[in-house]
Amino acid sequence: MRRAIICALLLVVAGVAYGGERLANKYRTHRLTRTELLVTCEDEHEPQVRKLDNSTMIIVSCVEGQ
Repeated sequence: MRRAIICALLLVVAGVAYGGERLANKYRTHRLTRTELLVTCEDEHEPQVRKLDNSTMIIVSCVEGQ
């Protein structure tokens, strides 16, 4: 019985930690046209864009505003 309670508590703590991390990195996308995409970050985070070397791809990260 004691092991079951400890396992349940560990699962709850892991779920809360995972949910908190997902909330911090939450974003929304809106397709404007077939070639344009609008990305907005939640909770007053600022989007940062980085271009990959020798590629046409970019990385958009949501970080806290400064």
